[in-house]
Amino acid sequence: MPSIFSKLNINDNLVNALNIEKISTPTSIQEQAIPFIFENKDIIASSDTGTGKTLAYLLPILQRLDENSKALQVVILAPTYELVIQIQKQIESLIKNSGIEITAQPILGSVHIKRQIENLKKKKPQIIVASTGRLLELISRKRIKMHTVKTIILDEADKLIDANNMVQTKAVIKTTMKDRQLMAFSATIPNSSIDKLTQMMKEPKVIQIEDDMISTLNISHEYIVCDPRDKIKVLRNLAANIKNLKAIVFINRSDELEVLADKLKYHNLKVDCIHGSWEKAEREKAIRDFRNNKINLLVASDIAARGLDFKGVTHIISIDVPEDSKNYTHRAGRTGRAGEKGTSISIVTEYEVQFLQKFERKLQISIKLVDKLAT
Repeated sequence: MPSIFSKLNINDNLVNALNIEKISTPTSIQEQAIPFIFENKDIIASSDTGTGKTLAYLLPILQRLDENSKALQVVILAPTYELVIQIQKQIESLIKNSGIEITAQPILGSVHIKRQIENLKKKKPQIIVASTGRLLELISRKRIKMHTVKTIILDEADKLIDANNMVQTKAVIKTTMKDRQLMAFSATIPNSSIDKLTQMMKEPKVIQIEDDMISTLNISHEYIVCDPRDKIKVLRNLAANIKNLKAIVFINRSDELEVLADKLKYHNLKVDCIHGSWEKAEREKAIRDFRNNKINLLVASDIAARGLDFKGVTHIISIDVPEDSKNYTHRAGRTGRAGEKGTSISIVTEYEVQFLQKFERKLQISIKLVDKLAT
């Protein structure tokens, strides 16, 4: 029986690579974006976290790439260290499992520039995944030649064109030829960002997937009601009673991340947190420890966790109710991936139940009250 991805003209090598990752059915963003990418259209695409945006652009660009040419052909820009590494790992996985002969290299400001220059000479990457600042520095030193680039992707595009990043992002784009393809992907792209992106593109196709429920098909949604002062106690009980727990714990306020993590550490739980303002080394350690199962609880805010993707997350636990249904989907979509089952648990007060009921109606899901902790 032909793969559904084959119907999108994805070749057998890449389909086999997807099968190894237990991915057999394309998401809405993949179904809509891939045909336009093959047509070399400029694209502005938004879809919730966990709906496969990275694969939506990687599959067609890997297939189109000229393996015989050692020139740089694709540049993927990302706003954070973690997202650059995450994209690079996905590329490496697809290359390894498909058998295609393509070289990709991450370019980051935190890595010694001389080492990067040596790797560029040695590897001659056809794909670069980069932060804008270091990429521009290497371009100015004439260590990276952009005139051969055929495709640029902006991942987390709304962040890349905000007030802090717009100048550098536009500077990178201007180093390429005018006939290159430009694509922008993000979980959310407001109309103001669409206007900015449109000015840099050629008649872009705008794709907006609202609340793609594919991301929640493998997820059970539950909630526990308690007094506000008992929320941390309930969280500790969950950690003690759920076997093989690997959970991201979400709170709304970034300034309370460390306070919650310290309270949990006091009770000997294996926990750390990630803060958007932390030094890269601190963030990297927390993320690495969570990925390597040295800790099984990672406390984060929606902003701090943006763009991060972890395999094997069994539970999402919300200490605070998310601000809206979209944030609820973003959180829940970080579990139940690659065919695995996941659970999203909200720890709420009686007053907060009404917000979960609104999410149920908006997202067309069932969030069930649990009277006792699952073991």
